[in-house]
Amino acid sequence: MKLSKLALIEGACSQDQTRFSLTGVFLEKNTETKTARLLATNGIILAVLPVQTDDDDASGHIAPEAFKQAR
Repeated sequence: MKLSKLALIEGACSQDQTRFSLTGVFLEKNTETKTARLLATNGIILAVLPVQTDDDDASGHIAPEAFKQAR
């Protein structure tokens, strides 16, 4: 996945550990249109960021720490 170093999508994730589905970033990949986007929310705001993906990338949850380590 190619993502700008300035895009801090993990900042939109919830910090509330009891709301597991909101604590990570979701990669949504559409194989028909060959587009992908990252989605993150804290229950109040929603961040959507288009990204370029590789062929081996799959849709799913990504831990916010992964973006910090990759940067």
